[in-house]
Amino acid sequence: MQGSPVNALEFIQGQNYIEIPYYQRNYDWKRSNCERLITDLLNLHEKDISTHFFGSIVVKPGDLSNQTIVIDGQQRITTVSLLMLAIYNYIMANNLDTEYDPNILYSNYLVNKKKKSQENIKLHSNPRDYEAYKSLFSNSKFFKQASNVTKNYIYFYEVIESKRIGIDDLIESIEKLQFIEINLNLPEDDAQLIFESLNSTGLDLKESDKIRNFLLMNENIGEQNYLYNTYWQTIEELTLFSLEDFFRDYLTVKNSAYPNKNQVYEEFKKFYNSNYINKKRDFFDDLMDYAKTYEQISLMNTDSSEINYQLKRFVKLDVNVLKPFIMSILHDYNNNNLTENDVIEILQVIENYIARRMITQQSSNALNKVFAVLFRDMIKIQQNNNHSSSPSNIISYLLLNKKGTAIFPDDEMVVQSFKQRNFYNINRFFRNFLFERLENKDSNEVIDIYGGLESGTFSIEHIMPQKLSSTWKEQIGGHHQQIHEQFLNSIGNLTLTGYNSSYSNRSFEEKKNIEKGFKDSNFKFLNSIPSKVDVWGEEEIVSRRDSIIERALTIWKMPVSDYKPIIEVDELVPFDGDPSQFTNYSIKGFAFINDEYREANTWVDMYEEVIKELYNIDPTPIIEAVEMNIKDGAVAYTFRKTIGDDNASKYRKIDDGVYVITSSSNWDKFNILRHLLPKYELEYDVLMLDANFYSGLDK
Repeated sequence: MQGSPVNALEFIQGQNYIEIPYYQRNYDWKRSNCERLITDLLNLHEKDISTHFFGSIVVKPGDLSNQTIVIDGQQRITTVSLLMLAIYNYIMANNLDTEYDPNILYSNYLVNKKKKSQENIKLHSNPRDYEAYKSLFSNSKFFKQASNVTKNYIYFYEVIESKRIGIDDLIESIEKLQFIEINLNLPEDDAQLIFESLNSTGLDLKESDKIRNFLLMNENIGEQNYLYNTYWQTIEELTLFSLEDFFRDYLTVKNSAYPNKNQVYEEFKKFYNSNYINKKRDFFDDLMDYAKTYEQISLMNTDSSEINYQLKRFVKLDVNVLKPFIMSILHDYNNNNLTENDVIEILQVIENYIARRMITQQSSNALNKVFAVLFRDMIKIQQNNNHSSSPSNIISYLLLNKKGTAIFPDDEMVVQSFKQRNFYNINRFFRNFLFERLENKDSNEVIDIYGGLESGTFSIEHIMPQKLSSTWKEQIGGHHQQIHEQFLNSIGNLTLTGYNSSYSNRSFEEKKNIEKGFKDSNFKFLNSIPSKVDVWGEEEIVSRRDSIIERALTIWKMPVSDYKPIIEVDELVPFDGDPSQFTNYSIKGFAFINDEYREANTWVDMYEEVIKELYNIDPTPIIEAVEMNIKDGAVAYTFRKTIGDDNASKYRKIDDGVYVITSSSNWDKFNILRHLLPKYELEYDVLMLDANFYSGLDK
């Protein structure tokens, strides 16, 4: 590896072809970068500075004679070439007499003078940038206006046109730009390692840029071009150029864990090196498949209109954490491992879960982990039970068993939130989703509520207005202030309207009867009650709120699952008689006396079932414990004939006149069982536990 200073124009002049490989990122210098360069060039002229360091470039010899491959520095080389092309075109367009012969500028810096064909342009980059650059050599009507290449060329042309600096002085300043040129010309010069070292701070390159370079850099030019044209370019388009998000989601699919945003490249290398060494085209085939699912989600363009409608709701909700899971589902659908009905049912369960969590204001922080592992867990269960349960049944089972911050809110939680929550000052994506689903539900005649809200044709309206007029106060009655404060932002007082928002404070009668008012509203559900009543107050708001609650519970039903996990008894841990054995463990299930596995959400659930089963076998030992006036070990105080209201939550009923305390620690529970089991002539290991160690309190 050799490094030496070189004049920027001398470097360009000295090459027949400058090849920017396809793996390099697109040209992305912004106008601000170009403005900074022009400022530097003006300073060079005005202050008579001899040189200006313009960064380093890393190059290596190409396969063709005098072909130079740019490993690093393509942004600077492209920018200087654009500036020289703008100078040349301006001189020719205005027939200027300058110190510098335009024909020499053209042949030295812009084309390969040894080649006479039309394809003699000196600088070659990836197809999109090259097409834009090549168009600048022709009539301006052929310019690719959306390209950064074109935008920066036009900026340079305008600077020249403004005569802030003369042509000759500008070229003299450009001649003072200096690179440090690093040549990789030895076998031990590994372009990939050197490139990573130069970009180790990550300030210049995105994670996806590094991934592209990793995949393409060490291939020969022919293979680079093939992989870029066949795969990479298509993947960019399929992912709508959101490669940063796509690779993070792809790795989540593969690893069942979200990588940190600034660690995507490092995690990608680990994944690739573990799974696809010497199988690069297989990898690209897989990547392409998942890029297709990414497009299907973003554009809602599967071959199923029902799936697309469900995808639209997720896209409008803007819950990006769902993407890896949905990518996995669509990947299986595209490969005929899931049916259309499977996907529809799965997505409905997911929507129910997300909607209920949003209604009840559950934190979204837990969802990363939930959806990172959900597909993996579904597949694992399917394989264990030979696909005897439907995918949606398994997904329902998995989500219904989530606890804590990942809970699937039940009907009671949903009802309470609808009754108490402010539904006006909420996330706008969720609010739009909520009103769209409440109105359209599963109707065949769908109103484009999303489009109407985004365009301003529709608006979210307070029926009882935010500011009460005297008419409203009179209609609501003596407690109008209290009612207004309590119900203003209630879901029962919020609706969709198509009338002008300037009517918001009008009387209820006016709102009902004006054009596009409640009476002739297209929103048949949301405005059904306002269209029929003559006044609007607490009674009407509560009635409408309850109607909305009823509809919401039918749209986002609490799923049920009849799936029962198949767990081998030899995977369970036997109770060994030590009360401390399961301290700091959480329980998943157990088997008692026989091999039937039973789920248990808490240790209390397990304990109650075991005590009840012992009681059913023979109530005598437990009744004796109830009747005892002194403690037999720790048994007697555990059972009671009666309990007061203040102790009700601490006990579970076994039978009439028999209560067992459950507000005890795990140590106490297993100590009781240690005393009870011998009374039934049972060994301790008839109780088998499915439990996981964790650092925390007994659960």
